[in-house]
Amino acid sequence: MTGSITIIGAGKVGASLARALYQSGLTVDLIISRSAESARSLARITNSSWSTSCREDISSDFVLLCVPDSVIESICRSLGDISSSIILHTAGTSTMESFASLDCMGHGVFYPLQTFTSGREVEISMVPFLIEGNSEKTEDTICSLAESISNSVFRVGTEDRKMLHLAAVFVSNFVNHMLMAGEQISSKTEYPFSILQPLIDETFSKARDIGPAPAQTGPAARNDQSTIEKQIDLLSFSPELLEIYRAVTRSIIKNTE
Repeated sequence: MTGSITIIGAGKVGASLARALYQSGLTVDLIISRSAESARSLARITNSSWSTSCREDISSDFVLLCVPDSVIESICRSLGDISSSIILHTAGTSTMESFASLDCMGHGVFYPLQTFTSGREVEISMVPFLIEGNSEKTEDTICSLAESISNSVFRVGTEDRKMLHLAAVFVSNFVNHMLMAGEQISSKTEYPFSILQPLIDETFSKARDIGPAPAQTGPAARNDQSTIEKQIDLLSFSPELLEIYRAVTRSIIKNTE
């Protein structure tokens, strides 16, 4: 796909998408970020101009907001002339209502269903993109943009996107927090957290291969109250972890009855 794009937000998501879109052949006209250092650094990589202000007029084919949900509306209110652009946000739960009053060619959602972390490269071609547009024509154009960098593009309505984002919180953010809890617990022994790595690998591999429900094992899945009570005693050092253990144990027992 050919065309031009302005990226607003030079954080983890903005930087990853800017590089991928630039490498796909799009012209990155402008990088806008509150941080001059971030904007300048990303602009250097994408051979583009940079700014710390959203108020200047923009003539790119696309304007991509890679910013937190909470600031989308305020950025939209501060934008200069974008009448020749399609404006998009990358948020999982925000609707398109923030764009409703804008004078633009079209608007929509360009949501990458992936976790982004500083210092780690994500293979963008494998990332599912959830697309929504304010019209069929606009949505077709956004899909073409997504297909220029990803092999996994889906047209997804607002409510389904919100639910998939919630599912992502459980399978990514919450799972990672459980790993942090496991690391905290293992630190009570003389052995490193890495001793659990084969178990972690098999857990994710099994869930992927046969599905989470049939992959569930452990004392709660067996309703082994003797073991559960012993582990509750072991968690006396952390009321917070004990609360999590009790809640998750109840949920597993309920869902494996």
